[in-house]
Amino acid sequence: MIYFDNYTFSETAAIFLIYAFVGWCTEVVYATLKHGKFVNRGFLIGPVCPIYGLGALSVVMFLEPIKEDWGLLFLSSMVFTSAIEFVGGFILERLFNEKWWDYSDEHFNVKGYICLKFSIMWGLACVLVIDVVHPSVMTVLRFIPHGILVLILAVMYAVFASDITVTLINIMKIRRYIRSAEEIRNALEQVSDRIGESLSEKTLEAMEHGEQLKETISEKEQEMRDTFADRKAEYEELKNKLKAHSEETRRISKRIRTAFPHIEQGKYRHIFKQK
Repeated sequence: MIYFDNYTFSETAAIFLIYAFVGWCTEVVYATLKHGKFVNRGFLIGPVCPIYGLGALSVVMFLEPIKEDWGLLFLSSMVFTSAIEFVGGFILERLFNEKWWDYSDEHFNVKGYICLKFSIMWGLACVLVIDVVHPSVMTVLRFIPHGILVLILAVMYAVFASDITVTLINIMKIRRYIRSAEEIRNALEQVSDRIGESLSEKTLEAMEHGEQLKETISEKEQEMRDTFADRKAEYEELKNKLKAHSEETRRISKRIRTAFPHIEQGKYRHIFKQK
């Protein structure tokens, strides 16, 4: 049985936002205890974590009918929330081509997206929500006149939609700059390789021809100077472009990188840490 019939559309919409906010608060408290300072751990700019809202709403709608059986509720909540976290992590990685969180260092993890420790925590949290928190939430919601609730939700969802739009734009910018920086970095390596190969060839040529090379050393020296001058100019130009792209990437993604520090330690760390 699914409890969709027990809630109006406006109540369902409110439940999502309420638990998205509660989830954000939980993340802030956890980050503060871990790092000793405030960290906006949300994916969005505003004080909401949609994945928590979706998880709590799913648990309420599908699992509230079995709330009397704590064991079944706990296990089912673990499965629901872990599935949502796995799918969320998978989608974000495909979108950004990088993991936004990674549990690979935790025991019993699945591709780094989920792990047993946090799945147990989600299961316990859901039991607490269903048995203690949610009844109080519904009491408050049903105390608010329907018209006022709809008006509040209209404003909040307008802000929520704007937040999503701005965040997605920033993510697209990050992807574009990282892709561009990666191309420049590859070109930089190619220039460096050409300089090294040219120097190696000249060295081998000198070793092979000895006296013969001495007769034309002035010509060879000038040729090498011209070659290296051209390559050095190309190298410096590419290096400056890479630095500019790296600075822009850091600038537009400061909040996202703070909320999800694993990004800076992932496959693109050479771009984020470029000096």
